[in-house]
Amino acid sequence: MSTLNTLAADVYTLTNRPDLVAETLISLRKAIRKFHGAETWKRDIATVRLDMTAEVPIQPDQYRWALDLITKFPGLRRFKNVNYPADLQYPQSQIPAPLVDWSVGMCKDKEFKEVSADNIFDSYGLERINYYMINGNVVTVRSGWYVNFLDFIYYKWPDIPTDPTATLTSWIVNDYPDGIIEEAAGAVFKMIGKDEEFARFQTLFQENLAIMKTSTVGEVQ
Repeated sequence: MSTLNTLAADVYTLTNRPDLVAETLISLRKAIRKFHGAETWKRDIATVRLDMTAEVPIQPDQYRWALDLITKFPGLRRFKNVNYPADLQYPQSQIPAPLVDWSVGMCKDKEFKEVSADNIFDSYGLERINYYMINGNVVTVRSGWYVNFLDFIYYKWPDIPTDPTATLTSWIVNDYPDGIIEEAAGAVFKMIGKDEEFARFQTLFQENLAIMKTSTVGEVQ
């Protein structure tokens, strides 16, 4: 298993600048994030199941919550989807919320759609149902029916420890270390003004990304 220090040793070999310790470590962290953020990798997907009955609603008797993105979804890059768990049965509402949870006529969609802050009303001026909206570090969820659990499925950034001797858990680092090393070496050259060397390494990013995409880790469309 690799650490930032073991990767840095190879970067020093390529750049011939073992004195640039801080620059090399910064470049490695950026390279890891760059490769993870370049594609919707299935191996970056995480799922958090929340008990919505334990969450405090924005208003009583309405199925609307404001959830903190940082504490609820560690390492969040972006949501893939939000839905009612496929392995659970629809709950029965004992206390319908006025004008929200109707006993008849309400379509209990299992999938919640993302909307923007300026698109929460439909063409009739009515608020949409079963949606989630991100504003800053908060995700607002609005359900049109009594929902007890929700699965929040999202792409997660890898955990990159500040300690350069700690083991890296990134699957890209472990499976494709050469790509990370080459990308970081190019970034170091850029920092010290060696644009020709930087340009040479920059062309390798797409090549390394293509190698990763030939595996089965890419998102299924």
